[in-house]
Amino acid sequence: MAIALEGLRLICRMYKGRTFSGKALIYGVQMVEGDYSRVLACLKKEDYPVRELPEAEIRYMDFKEYSEYGTCLHPETLFKMLGFDVVDTIDLYPNENPTHVLDLNLPLPESMYGNYDFILDGGTMEHCFNVPEVFFNTVRLLKPGGIVLHFNPISGMVNHGFYQFSPTLYYDFYQANGFDEMALKFSFLGREMDHTPHYIYNDFLGAPVMGFFTARKGQGAAQAPVTPVQNLYEEVFGGKEAAAAGSNGKPKFKLADLRAKIPSRGLLHFLVNLRKGYKLFRDSRPL
Repeated sequence: MAIALEGLRLICRMYKGRTFSGKALIYGVQMVEGDYSRVLACLKKEDYPVRELPEAEIRYMDFKEYSEYGTCLHPETLFKMLGFDVVDTIDLYPNENPTHVLDLNLPLPESMYGNYDFILDGGTMEHCFNVPEVFFNTVRLLKPGGIVLHFNPISGMVNHGFYQFSPTLYYDFYQANGFDEMALKFSFLGREMDHTPHYIYNDFLGAPVMGFFTARKGQGAAQAPVTPVQNLYEEVFGGKEAAAAGSNGKPKFKLADLRAKIPSRGLLHFLVNLRKGYKLFRDSRPL
């Protein structure tokens, strides 16, 4: 994937008022769609406290065949502009000279655990078959207080990668692993909107939608990653504790209430979905 200027604007808005430093890690070697002057102008327009770099520190990637912008800024340069001092990359292939040639589908070396202040998954996870291991690696590699940012397909991008992701996956996984400061924004059709409420059933009228999710690793986060139970069913049946105890007590609310949270299919659902999709678009903001 690439970091487009629309995505960069959204990142600036998600972290408005925050300054970055320390060590960052990027999953994949993500081209930035624009040259230095274009990216600098974008950051300044969003009032981001950008670090301007001397010419000797500006790196490019040649992606003329893939990008309308021709030669693209290297992600290391972008992240130094954002304030980071050290920027590492991981990729399965050595072609683009990543810092580490490693497979995110497998546990990463213990020597990397707790090393990073920020991790970017800029559209890499959906291309990895073993998604749980990508999440587990992220928890292991972040320092306490470190931040993760995912932007991945939510809807309307069939065959882009192996998967598209529901918002509940991010919230439930990171909550179970002791993360806080969680937030999600949608990017679609050149617009952006906040993710509310927690459970949303909609396909955005079939439009390609990217989700930008961020969370901070809490100081008390578990050392070993935890597998979550979907929050919806924890609310109903009591979660892992109830399952482990073999509880057969009454659910916290009736089955009819659960069905109300999960809409039926068919023409009525399509029409309701259409109305919700229109409302989502109406409530969104230009990027």
